[in-house]
Parts: sequence; structure tokens; C-alpha cells
Amino acid sequence: SRLVGKGECMAAAIAGVRGLSGPEKRVWIQMAAAVYPVQAYLERIAVPGETAECLHCPGQRETQGHFLCECPQFRKARTEAHNRAWRKIGEVMEPCLPVGSRVWWDRPMGATDLTLQPVRAPDPDRPGEEVLHSPSQLARLQPDGVVVHEAKRRIVLLEFTRPNDGWDDALWQAAARKDGKYRLLLHALRGYARAGWTVQLHALPVGVMGTLHLAHWVPAM
Repeated sequence: SRLVGKGECMAAAIAGVRGLSGPEKRVWIQMAAAVYPVQAYLERIAVPGETAECLHCPGQRETQGHFLCECPQFRKARTEAHNRAWRKIGEVMEPCLPVGSRVWWDRPMGATDLTLQPVRAPDPDRPGEEVLHSPSQLARLQPDGVVVHEAKRRIVLLEFTRPNDGWDDALWQAAARKDGKYRLLLHALRGYARAGWTVQLHALPVGVMGTLHLAHWVPAM
């Protein structure tokens, strides 16, 4: 596997901003160069009267990562950015799927025609104990995509995420979090696996600056 980001993906990302307006391009370049005027940067360059503290989160440094991925003030904007990016990815992916594929984008599992079985899993609030997740509870889980191909006997769950890609392990950690959240569904679909179907979960992280890892994306394509 190979990290695509620091050179190759950055070039692709630069090509991808050609359709942006001038102000949007300037913001992207500032972000890529880590000079966007978040509070931590303003403090670092000694702007008079400025500190690193987030204006919305008392006691919290407003780094670029905090601003992009953590600050509750911008949660709605992050959700919209996630949805817009995923719609674009879906527009590219869907025509590439095998003929006969059925796809549900951003729909709860209950909206599909898949049969879910109850799942026992460790109780996060009571160590050493288990909790039973009923099919009706599992049906409320909503992966970003569900692809079913009857002839190939294959079910693929797709889950997209946009983590802060400011350090090398960020994409792996984001994928692991998604894997943990939706692994229950793999167990809930075990009836298909026992009948010879392939049931897979693909976590698909793309960093907020456009970094991705081929090891996450190639198996899903």
C-alpha cells in the first residue's frame, strides 16, 4: 500500500480546485500551507491582542485541525462538506458498479430489503457484560452507501469520513473508528455470509485537505 498525499495527491487536489472561485482557491492554499488565520496561527505570528484560544471553545486551542474537524460552532458546515463530497464521489462510483447492482445512498438499513439478525456485543457502559442489539435497532444505522449484487452474491457497506489529515496515522484511525461503529452490521448480515455471500465493510477516509490512502479505496472500487 502507498500513501497518496504529500506529492501525488496534492497535485491532484490542486488540479481539483481549478473550478473554484478566486477567494475559495486562496483559502485552500492557505489551508494547504498551514497559514490559514486560525487563532493558534495568529498567536504564532504575534498578531497584537490575539491568543491561541478558540473563540467558541473556552480553554481550547484553535488549531487548524480543531477549526476543520472539532469545533462545535462549525458542525453544520462540516456535515454539509461531508455530504457534498460524498455526493460527488457517489456520482463517480455508481456508473462504475457492475451491471445489476442495487445501491442505497445515505439510507438507514431499514430502507433496504436486507434481512438483519440480532447481534450480541460488549456493553460499553458495563465491562464484562453484553447487550443485545435487535434488528429494529440495527435497522436505524445508516451507512453512507449499501451496494447489493444478487448475481455476484455480494453486499458492500460503504462509509465515508473526512478526518483531519495533519498527521500520518489520521486516515487509519478514522477508518478504524468507522469500522468499529459499523461492524455490528456485518454480524447482523451473517445469514448472507453463511449462505455463501461476500459481505464487506469499506471505510473510505479522505482527509480534509484531500489526502487518501490507496489501501482503503482500491478494494472498494
